[in-house]
Amino acid sequence: MKFNHVQQVSFDQICQDIPIEEADLKCNLVPLIGLKVIIKSPNTKEFSKTDIFVINPDYKNNLLKIKIPVAILKESKDKLKIEVEEKVDEDRRHLIEAVIVKVMKTRRTLDINSLVVESTKILNSKFNPDPQSIKKRIEMLIEREYIARDADDRRVLKYLA
Repeated sequence: MKFNHVQQVSFDQICQDIPIEEADLKCNLVPLIGLKVIIKSPNTKEFSKTDIFVINPDYKNNLLKIKIPVAILKESKDKLKIEVEEKVDEDRRHLIEAVIVKVMKTRRTLDINSLVVESTKILNSKFNPDPQSIKKRIEMLIEREYIARDADDRRVLKYLA
């Protein structure tokens, strides 16, 4: 819409008129420049406040609809990757706890090593669990009083119903 009123626009003018972050603006301008819908001068990959953008009058496409991809910055990719990893870790923690409770519910009493082995066997179909993470989840379940240690033997666990 900016080009409805003027022939050329600087990057600084676009930043002032459109209330979005510069990084997001760059992500939206890069595909338009790549498809040659907009011509950027100087023709470099970096953006500066003095860059000028002009609509390409020679642009032609035979398609009725044009799909314009959105570029994602490296920082955004890294941030997204970290968020996904955190979500996966959280889901895995819940799954590990559910398997531990399931095994303890069926066995009622079991030593820690057997519980870790059985839980690992069940979880191997979903992902390759770390025995340390299983032991950590066992401790969390003990704290939340789903299971308890036996008074006589600390290695034996009891399911609390």
